[in-house]
Amino acid sequence: MHISPECPDCSRMEESIFHVILGCPRVAQIWGCASSLLAPWQGWLTTEAIMLFLETSSRRSEVEGPRIMATYLAYHSWLDRNARIFENKIMHPLMVADRALLQAMKVTCAATLSPLKMTGKIWGSPPPLVVPKIVLVSLEPPPSDFLKVNFDGSVGEGGSTRGVGFVIRDHEARLIAVEDQRIFDTSVLGVEIRAAWEGVTYARRVLGADYILLEGDSAMVIEGFRGRGRDVGFRPLLCNIRRLLAECGLYGNTYVYNEANNAADWVASFATHHAGGFIWVVRTVMPHALGYLLSSNLDSCSHARHG
Repeated sequence: MHISPECPDCSRMEESIFHVILGCPRVAQIWGCASSLLAPWQGWLTTEAIMLFLETSSRRSEVEGPRIMATYLAYHSWLDRNARIFENKIMHPLMVADRALLQAMKVTCAATLSPLKMTGKIWGSPPPLVVPKIVLVSLEPPPSDFLKVNFDGSVGEGGSTRGVGFVIRDHEARLIAVEDQRIFDTSVLGVEIRAAWEGVTYARRVLGADYILLEGDSAMVIEGFRGRGRDVGFRPLLCNIRRLLAECGLYGNTYVYNEANNAADWVASFATHHAGGFIWVVRTVMPHALGYLLSSNLDSCSHARHG
């Protein structure tokens, strides 16, 4: 039986070890998703260069993390290749990189524990294993027919500028609209409430949404929407938000960790540092960083939160 030496993925080059773990365009996409955490990979042009990095970094504690990341990126790239070729399973490069980095992070955390905490004594009861608490956080799309409005506020250095932003997605996590706005006349808590107001108003008045799920990373503000907790101030604006939501057929408001609200957080921060307001909708060109966050949300990538 004849077996072609060409890569079954790209059909361009011989399927060498280097091509499989780094050289193939598909694999390069996976590594590119982690480029901000693992800059040296673009300079590796041979298998020997990769091995030299792994060998030298094992002697230097400050690059232990990148060494482990490189190892698991190569491993998960290989698993992804096999899944596509033999099982016809196709996964977005972002998700492959996400799984690799998550596993690398777990190994890195475990490696920081002392040997006494890593292994129990041979005789007698083993000591308890102390492991850092890690919670996986990911975007949850709203129910069918709902629009989800993620909102956030940001305060610039020194408190001189403030920004609000929101991201609206549908039940398939697809982007509907993004808006940011710089403001100057309210407190830290006020920017969160103002961001929610802008998001709900756009969803209800501009998009005509009748089913809205409001989501933010400020527990105090969410409790204010529900009419519970201590008085957070800004009562007129809170009442206006509740009144606008009450017009809907169905609505809800949910508190989430910041990691699941990262796109809205980025938009609010962008508004803080850039004058003027912007609205991005489907098919418009948006900043690469925001596009990356929205893509990772669309692919249900998980983010690690240390407890």
